[in-house]
Amino acid sequence: MSYSGIEATGRHATWSAAAIFEVEDGKIWSFTKDWDQKTMQIQLGWAPVKESDDPRWNAQALADPEGSQRKKE
Repeated sequence: MSYSGIEATGRHATWSAAAIFEVEDGKIWSFTKDWDQKTMQIQLGWAPVKESDDPRWNAQALADPEGSQRKKE
């Protein structure tokens, strides 16, 4: 099965997202969403990643964003 022409890789991904609803007179009049699409694509193998000396942007951190934020013992 494919999604937008991209074949399934069997990988899992974790990313962050946010949604903002603006309400006026009890009704939603605006909805905005944003999500970390590039990190998701890298984890799923859909986008290439170049290694970086910056530890915030290396392949390991992008592949496991939650794990990279844990304190190292």
